[in-house]
Amino acid sequence: MMLTEAHVVPWMKWDVEECYSKTLVIVAALNEEEGICNTLAEINLCLRSSLCLVVDGRSTDKTVKVAKTMGVEVILHKGSGKGDAIATAIAHVNNLDVDYVAFTDADFTYPAEYLPEMIRILDEKPDAGMVCGNRFNNRARGARAPRQNAQHNLHRQPSHSSNA
Repeated sequence: MMLTEAHVVPWMKWDVEECYSKTLVIVAALNEEEGICNTLAEINLCLRSSLCLVVDGRSTDKTVKVAKTMGVEVILHKGSGKGDAIATAIAHVNNLDVDYVAFTDADFTYPAEYLPEMIRILDEKPDAGMVCGNRFNNRARGARAPRQNAQHNLHRQPSHSSNA
């Protein structure tokens, strides 16, 4: 299934270019050639001007090729597991000038449609440093299947300015 504008729900259509240009989405991947294309397409559809980085755990399928074909930067991590993937990504992007970092998986189980709402929460509540989602909450949005209820972890980036 390729995603189109028809998949964007109306509440997401607000100042896309301005709001998401300082958002980085880190996508952890391991042998996800089946899901990574839809995952990246949906991120692009919902957060058009965001940055995206795939952290691959040495996939043996076409995961890396699919991501690179879509124009996404891919880095490989030498450890194992999602924790090592996240640590590798953070070390790789530590000096990037972004306001928000979202972590998601490449298996197309976390709908990107929730990211704009999560960014809005952080924008409206400057004291909040992080918004977490629950992909197993069957009560959210009309009790749809777990894939449609999935959400992400979204973090506010610490300021790069020195306040010493």
